[in-house]
Amino acid sequence: MKTHFYTLPILLWLTTFPILGQGLFSSNFDKKETSSIRASILPDNKSIYLLWEPPSEDGEIIIARSNSIIDTPEKLYVADSLGRFPVQGKNTASNYYDYNLKPGTYYYAIVTVDAVKKRTVVMLPDQNYTTKPISIEEASTKITSPLVSLNSNASNKTKTIGNLLIKAEGSHIRVSWTPPWNAIAKQTIYSLYRSNSPMNTMENMRKADKLVELSHPINTYLDLDLAKSQTLYYGVSVKEDDQAENLPLEKNVSYRRIFFILDKKGNAEVVKDNQISQPASEDTSKPQTSNKEESSSFTVRGFGYDRKAKGATLKWNPPNGADDTTQYTIYASTRSFDEGVNSFVGGTVLKVAVISHPKTSISIKEIKQVESLYFAVTAKKADIAEDFNLSDGNSFFKYEFDKDLVPEEKKEEITTSTTTNPEITKTNPSDIPKLSSNLDKPKDDTVTEGNPENTSNQIEEPSIIYNSDSSILDEILRTTYQKKEYSLAIYKLTQYAKVENDTILKGKAMFFMGICYFHLGEFKKSLKLFNRIETVQYNAERSQFWKNRSLDRIARGGK
Repeated sequence: MKTHFYTLPILLWLTTFPILGQGLFSSNFDKKETSSIRASILPDNKSIYLLWEPPSEDGEIIIARSNSIIDTPEKLYVADSLGRFPVQGKNTASNYYDYNLKPGTYYYAIVTVDAVKKRTVVMLPDQNYTTKPISIEEASTKITSPLVSLNSNASNKTKTIGNLLIKAEGSHIRVSWTPPWNAIAKQTIYSLYRSNSPMNTMENMRKADKLVELSHPINTYLDLDLAKSQTLYYGVSVKEDDQAENLPLEKNVSYRRIFFILDKKGNAEVVKDNQISQPASEDTSKPQTSNKEESSSFTVRGFGYDRKAKGATLKWNPPNGADDTTQYTIYASTRSFDEGVNSFVGGTVLKVAVISHPKTSISIKEIKQVESLYFAVTAKKADIAEDFNLSDGNSFFKYEFDKDLVPEEKKEEITTSTTTNPEITKTNPSDIPKLSSNLDKPKDDTVTEGNPENTSNQIEEPSIIYNSDSSILDEILRTTYQKKEYSLAIYKLTQYAKVENDTILKGKAMFFMGICYFHLGEFKKSLKLFNRIETVQYNAERSQFWKNRSLDRIARGGK
């Protein structure tokens, strides 16, 4: 069992990162030019994928290629031109696929047409030209690109997108996707759909609105036509000029559900749907299918941390099928890891360590406080490549510097109920009672869900059915939640959920954490908890009820 630490300590990286970020651009760098150019070999080992940050002003860019480095304007003018591409709003090109290259070494440069015409081109390393050679070898079978993953079962004729990304941009929604590895410029066509229903059947597809058709390599669109908070489905189909459109779409692959939240100030937020259960209008007769799909991904589960003085111990549960060849890679970044492989480009990610199974934890002595910090862990083994599509709360998390700092007088009580008995008695999930739908008579101003006098200001309190096999969790709920000490309850339930491996008990803890956040007025945090897989597995009906409550409060201006 070996642990490899990289030479750049995380403390040093966090301290110097802002300086490094400023130093990426020379004082002469013009933001009107392209920047952050990256090149990577595609899985077919004879094509190259280019990514870059487009210029700030509209116009056109030229992509140049050469067998030697293009580090001067003179070399640029004699290099091979791969064409001119638009820089104009939603049609701005920011990536390019250079297909079917002959064996050899390749370098690239991307400059604006305006600069070429005026002979004002300035070449800047790793900004508008590549400095590292990209080599295409004869009959090579090694996959070297972390940017694109290849589905070995995919046919050259049947193409589908990967890594569908949906996020808020101002008061709108930006939808982006990873193109198929064998997409062809101006021949592969993407159709973007939006609906209030799933897109898993042809009948449901007829209800969807087709927002736009885009030709490859354009793989992003800004949806401006949204005026209220709502549940939305976005999907992208792929077709070729001479082939039929590939419909219906596949859940969590070519279409996704999100919760669009628009507050009174016009600021938008997208909450992703992480639950594995099928929506109500989909076929729920075979729930095992979703579980199979979920477990097929070789990713860790339950990634979290325990505070240790100025540092922390990061812990996770191994993926199903982990063996002696399994390796875990821990990353840190000042940005979230919610954009799949795109989260790992741009120079903001530090590889902290590589750890061999069965070890599933790592201690960091000191973590210097910064504005935002995220940790992620990936897994790979002999026959499975590293998967960069990570999920919040399972394989990456945001490090909260002040979250676990509780008052001194609370520490003794917390330690007693969460650590004195590390062995948690398990039971069959089917034996654990759910929240009762027939609630006891409410106390004071508590109103049940079925009471016609119930209003948005009168929230139903769930009755807790205790079970001797979940005694530690029950004790936490008795001593904190029932006494309305919601902040302390959140802390204790968080610590409990980190060590609990039983999905139902963990889901129960998360469910009551969500209610605590709701009572504290932190409705976005409660929404995310009611949307968790474990919470839905614990009690799907009650999770949906509180999810709707949270959405309603957010839509009315709650935080």
